[in-house]
This record gives sequence, structure tokens and C-alpha cells, in this order.
Amino acid sequence: MMAYQQLIRGAAIAPLPLMGAGAILALLMTLAALVFVERQPWLGVSVAYDTEAGFPVIDKVYHHQFSSVELSPGDRVTALISEQAGRFSLRGFDPGLEPSGFNRFAEQANYFEHSARVAKLLSSGAKLEINGQRSVSVSLIDERALKSFPADFWLLNFFGMVVWIVGLSVFAARPREPAARMLCLSSGGFILSCIFNSIYVCRELGIQGDVLALLSRGNRTGLLVMLFAILALMARFPNKITRNPPELYASAAFVLTLSNEWYQMFDLPLHSFFLPIYAMYAIGVAIAFCQWRVSRGRPVDRAALKWMLLAVFIIMGAGLTIYYIPLTLRGVPIVPEWGLVAVASLLYVGFALGIIRYRLFQVDRWWLRIWGWFLGGLSIVLVDLALITYLQVQPPVALMVAVVIVGWLYFPLRQWAWASLVGGAPRSQQDPVQMVEEIAGAVPAGEVNKKWESILSRSFQPAAIESSAIQLTSVYLSDNGTHMDVPLFGDCGRLRLLYADNGKRLFSPDDQVYVESLFGVTRRILKVHQQEMEAVQQERQRIVRDLHDDVGGQLLSLLHQSPNDHYASLARNALRSLRESMKAIDSDALQEAPGCIEDWQAEAEERLCPTQVELDWSQNLQAGPRKFSVRQGINLRRILLEAITNALQHAHPTCIRVSLVSDGQNLEMTVWNDGVVQCEKSTCVTRGRGLNNMQTRAAELGGLAEFWVNGSNAGIRAVIPLIR
Repeated sequence: MMAYQQLIRGAAIAPLPLMGAGAILALLMTLAALVFVERQPWLGVSVAYDTEAGFPVIDKVYHHQFSSVELSPGDRVTALISEQAGRFSLRGFDPGLEPSGFNRFAEQANYFEHSARVAKLLSSGAKLEINGQRSVSVSLIDERALKSFPADFWLLNFFGMVVWIVGLSVFAARPREPAARMLCLSSGGFILSCIFNSIYVCRELGIQGDVLALLSRGNRTGLLVMLFAILALMARFPNKITRNPPELYASAAFVLTLSNEWYQMFDLPLHSFFLPIYAMYAIGVAIAFCQWRVSRGRPVDRAALKWMLLAVFIIMGAGLTIYYIPLTLRGVPIVPEWGLVAVASLLYVGFALGIIRYRLFQVDRWWLRIWGWFLGGLSIVLVDLALITYLQVQPPVALMVAVVIVGWLYFPLRQWAWASLVGGAPRSQQDPVQMVEEIAGAVPAGEVNKKWESILSRSFQPAAIESSAIQLTSVYLSDNGTHMDVPLFGDCGRLRLLYADNGKRLFSPDDQVYVESLFGVTRRILKVHQQEMEAVQQERQRIVRDLHDDVGGQLLSLLHQSPNDHYASLARNALRSLRESMKAIDSDALQEAPGCIEDWQAEAEERLCPTQVELDWSQNLQAGPRKFSVRQGINLRRILLEAITNALQHAHPTCIRVSLVSDGQNLEMTVWNDGVVQCEKSTCVTRGRGLNNMQTRAAELGGLAEFWVNGSNAGIRAVIPLIR
């Protein structure tokens, strides 16, 4: 029981060995067909059918047993003449007719009987009646020349092998997927149909015994397996639409149809052989309608369904139009059988393109590498065989030439074709080390995740990027690769990248591994950086404690023991500067802006009080600011006090005006004084240490400071960006 379940679920076989075994099996079947045809009794000619005259005609003469006088292309074979059976007319006998093209079973049986009788007469030594005037003696040749095989034989086997490898490769990638098994089964039916068909298209005037009937049944069996498996596949993919496994319904219908054809129990309306094909097409339309309804609201399923239905209905519809319908109505198809097979093989080529573009059946990208391996070997075999067969080159030389041709022509063309189908490089060629350095460089500004998003956008060029607060710990592919979810650093949520390369392709597992590794390396580097920052912060706190306990305590003692107000004021200012420096060490601290401005005004009034200089203070801060960083508070205070000190030292002011104006983005501080008696040019004045210090402090905050002199008035203007 367990062995049966394992067989149903699919054996655990590596893809390449399975592909190799499947390719060998296909080659063996082709070789068996070739040997079978080669060992059939052969007249040494190829025969066609003249529809106007109603007789078989000689198409080509391959063997030297006939002289050009006895037999030449265009001669009509009007009858077979035997001493025992007499004259057997061949009027109306088309030796290359497709056996399943007859409307009724009785017509097909009569054709089989006629063909068997022709083969029997030829094997008994019957002569050919040519043009109704003369007879030609013939002897059957035991071994057929390979060059006499019609092109139909090679084309049918080639298309069958390609389709078989497509289905097998999908099964090798997803052996437990029911849809993949149905595709593989369908391709198996396809190659069986092609093998049997390729054998009986090589016949001349007839095939011995019941061989033609058996070959025709084999062809029909493979065809029905292919079509019913396609129906089961459509009912399975992308969603199962039946309560019971659709394979059960397909199997029951297959058994009934095949039994009726083999045992010829009753004729069907319109056409006993083609009506089931028309019915299956109609059932396929109904299944497609159901799948369309089920996939509503599922864009990924809908996209895959569109591609599959496009391949199925266009290709199958084309097959009905160019072969089955004309053969039903007029008795003659528009294209020969190999043309129908070529069109039908495009169905599986469409599946292959869907796998590349839309990831049908969830097959990974290494599916392409499997095909590259197979086609590389197949191309060498085909070139080698062609050189031996048609140019009669010796096998060792042919193999060497085949390797050269394939290496110089096929492989470059294959690489170009894959690049055209799959698209360009999925990621930018930027060095991952450089990407990590970019992210680490964004840590001080607190823009790590912003830089991470920029790198992902540059690397994959997604059609859109969505952010969410959902926490992730790893990179995930969703909806068959339509989007990739990437975590942000610091547990800040996740980014969702939609459709790589601006929608030209889906995300692949390789993309997932790439981003996962980049995210992991960067996260470890950021963790080390965080530990370093924590160590720095601990050292800062230790320094602050030492300053507070030692220097602060000594300044406080000096303040209380000062002999007069002058020394007390110096100690008080030193203690204030110490406190500011201690706050500046904690770079993350914020101060209330209104409180800071009140302290600045009080300190300015205190400094001007002994000088009898008037302070004109004005401010318009309705737009802010609300907060100052410690560094902003310190630098702005020192710019203000330095400007007042400069005014007192270099002029004899009667009034100093201070103006603070904010627009919500920047703070503008202007300090103006009169009483300028003598002053150098502004370019010279700004060389002073005090003015240079003010410009430096403003630049530290990302702003600027400028000095100006106008007659007896002078001033300094500082513009500082605010915290947002």
C-alpha cells in the first residue's frame, strides 16, 4: 500500500537523472520506429496519390532495380497483376490516407482490408501495372535506405520528443503536483501518437496483415491520452473545480471512447473519430468558464489562467480549423498530418513560455538549465546524424564537426534566446559591500531604512513599493513571486516590492536568497555599531558624573566662598557653562525653546546692566520653535552673547537691538547696535576671532552668520534651521 501511495505521489528522483532517463526513453522509441520501418519490405520507391486521376503515382525512385525506362516519377500505378489473383485495380486507393479520417468504422475496416491485400499481393510477387499499358516486375527489398525516409518521419519524431521533454521537465520540477503529472501524461500521449504515426506515414502501397490497424489504434490511443489529460489539467490548474479528482472523469471518458473505437460498437453522429475531439473542445470551453469564475479576485491565478487558456484554445482551435474540420467536411485537410502535429506542439511551447514568464506550475528557474542541458546534447546528436545520413561523413569526423557547429552556433544562439525570454540581469551590479557601507553610513542621520529602501529600489526596480507596520524577521516570496516582503531594520515594519524590473518579471528564489544574505550581513554590522554606540554613551555618562561630582562641586564651593560679587559672577558663569557642556554630551536631549529664549534675554539684560546700554528685545515666534537641541541652545546663546560683547568692545552703543523671527523652518537672530565710531571693512572685521567663532557655531547647526556695517550702525545676522 505504501509503495502504491509513493508511486501516486511521485518518486523522489533528482531532476537531471529523470530528464536523462526520459530523453533516453524517447530516443529508444524513435530508434525502434526507425528499425521497424527500415526492416519492412520495400519497393525502392515513394508513392503519392493523384486525386484527379484517382490512382497512386510514383513520386521518387530510390533503388537501382528500376531503370528510368521501366519506372520514373509521375508514372501511375493502376493495378497489381498476379498469376494467382489476376488483376487487382488500385483505382480510388490512396496508400497514404489517414485511417482515422473515415467517417464510419466500416469504411476504415474496408481500407485496412484493401491495404492488407495490396501488401499480400506485393509479397507474393505481383507486378505493377503502369499507366494501364505495361507491367513492371518488382522484388521487395528486405532493408530500406535511411535516405528514403520521408521528412514526415523525422518531423513527427522531433515534435514528439520536444513535447515529451517539456512535459517531463515540468514533472521533474514538481513531481507531487497533480497538474504537472497531467501535463507529463499528456506529453507522453503526444509522443506515442507521433511514434505510431511516423511509422505508417512511411508506407508505400500497403502494410502486411493487421499492422496498419494496430498502428492506427496506437496513434489514436496516444491522441486520446493527450487530449483527456489536457482536460484534467485544465480542471486542476490553477484551481481544482471538481469535488472528485478530475482524473477520474477523464479516465472514464477515455475508456469509453477508446473501447468504442477499438471494438467499433457503434458509429457516432457526424464523424465517429472526430466527434469526441469536437466534444472535448466544447468541454474545455466549459472548464475554462468555471476556472475564470473561480479565479475572480485572484490576479496571479487569473494571469496564469489567461496564458494557459490562450495556449490551449488558440492552438487547439487552429488544429480544428486547418485539419479536422476540413477533413470532416471535404475529406481533405488543409495541412498534412505533420503540420497538425507542429501546431499542436506549439501548445506545449506555450506552456514553456508561461513557465518562464508567469511561473506556471510553480516551476523554479533552474528548469531553464535543465532544458539547456538537454537541447545541448540533442543538438549534437541531430547534427551528427544529419552529417552521417545526408553527407555520408564518417562517424568520428561527423561527431567532431557536430561539436564545432553546436559550440560555435547553437550555444551562443541559445544564450541569446534565453536572455530575450527571461529578460536582463535581475539586479544591479553594485557591489554588496558598497551597499552595506551605504546603509551603515546612514546610521548617524537615522535614515537606515530610507537608505535600505533606496538600495532595494535601485537593485530590483520594482513596479511599486509598499510599506507596512507588519513585523518580519525574514524575506518572503508571495503569490508565486509577484511580490517580495522584506523586513526593515530595527523592527520598524516591512517593505513589499511588487513585480521586479517594472513588471517585466517575477521575483525568484535567487532574489530572495540575495536579499536575505544582504539583510543578514547589514543587520550584524548595525548590531555591532549599536553596541559601539552604547559603549560610547556609557563613557559619556561616566564623564558627566565625574564633571558633576568633582568640577561642579568645586565651582559651587568657589561661588559660596567668593569675596565679592565680581568673583561670584565669574563662578556663576563658569558653573552655567559647565552645566551646558554636560548637557551637550547627551546629544539626544531636547530643551524647551521658550525657556531658553527667556534665559537668553535675562542674561543679555544682566550683561548690559552695568553699562547703561539699553536692550531692545523683540521676537515673532508664533510659528515656532517648540524645542531646541542642547547644541542649538548652546550655540545660539553664545552667538548672542558674543555679538553683545563685540558691540561693547568695538563701539560706544547707546542701544542694542535683538530680533528673533521664525517661519517654522528657520530661526533668524539679528543683533544690531549703534555707536560705531571707527571700523574696518567687513572683510577685515570678520577675520576677528569672535566673528569667526560665531560663523563656526552657526555652521555647526547647518546655518550661516554674516556681519555688516552701515555708517555708525553694525550688526550680525544668523539663520539656523530648526528641528522638525
